[in-house]
Amino acid sequence: MKSLRINALIILTLSIIALIFRAQQQMTNELISCPNSAQNLLELKALKMINISSRSSLLSGKVNSNQDLGYIFWGKAGQHFNYSKIGDICLWLYSPDNKIVNQTVLPITGKYILQVASAKDTVNFEIHTTLEEDPKIAQNIKQNRENLLKISSIKPKLTDQTIFENLLNDHFTQLNDQEYKKAWLDLSPKFQARLKNYQAYGNIWRKFTSLRLFNMVVVSKTDKDVILAIEVNYLSFERAIGTITLVFDSQKSKWLIENVSI
Repeated sequence: MKSLRINALIILTLSIIALIFRAQQQMTNELISCPNSAQNLLELKALKMINISSRSSLLSGKVNSNQDLGYIFWGKAGQHFNYSKIGDICLWLYSPDNKIVNQTVLPITGKYILQVASAKDTVNFEIHTTLEEDPKIAQNIKQNRENLLKISSIKPKLTDQTIFENLLNDHFTQLNDQEYKKAWLDLSPKFQARLKNYQAYGNIWRKFTSLRLFNMVVVSKTDKDVILAIEVNYLSFERAIGTITLVFDSQKSKWLIENVSI
């Protein structure tokens, strides 16, 4: 029983000593007097690039009174830079225009340097840092991103001119490659019945080597059919003028070629 009391007394004493030590260390940190600006010039070898985000980033190490350390990070105007430190150190934050920043809000966008100096001899330190957007700016950014996502999800409505030009350009590509079977599928059933087979349709265009749509005008249009006046290039320098009639196939939801006159 007596030994238990002694053990409890020892544990209590050690706990009190630890608390006193922490309190003294905290008081020492609070009593540290740091100059308004750094006294040592930063050497290139003492600089380190870091990334700071809204999540707490830990910077730790050892610094002495003869050589300061520097951490370089990218910051944007309006962001909030916050930190907490452990150890007898002094900190200065320099803006991209080499001015000391005495506020949590970053004034301009660019590279910032956080300079760390020892308040006495060689000390170990820890610095917990965060870099957060201003709540209003963060909300605006979020809203802008949502708006961009909405806009990007909306497919632009093609004009009739574009639809017909795309149809003819794709069709002429098949004709140039002599893929008459594929081109045959762009014809209406009525036009196919008149021609009998895809070879007969290929004969219409066979002389137009290197066929390319040069110009197209919508002559007339209804919901069911459209007449196009076309001008085509072939053999690189020759031109021909003609008309193409399209009909809308409601089952396939696409325009089909009803007649060609060239």
